[in-house]
Amino acid sequence: TYAPIPSVWRALHAQLPLPCCAIMAADDPALEPGLMNKLDQVAPASERHVLERCGHWVQNERPVEVNRIIREFLSKHPPTRRAGSNAS
Repeated sequence: TYAPIPSVWRALHAQLPLPCCAIMAADDPALEPGLMNKLDQVAPASERHVLERCGHWVQNERPVEVNRIIREFLSKHPPTRRAGSNAS
């Protein structure tokens, strides 16, 4: 089982005030999809995606689907310029 260090545990209990896209694999031997069960508590504006018949490396095993999910997410949540940012 996963047992994070205390500082990580505290950070996991803080709420993220921004959109979040989580992509996991149904057949991942290291990270089971159940880890996302409390994602709504940590990131209320989150989207969860579990890819069936996929192992640990979702971006390598299902690149087309991962890219589609990310593109759709970014189209719904375009980056915004932060106050004081010099980025153009």
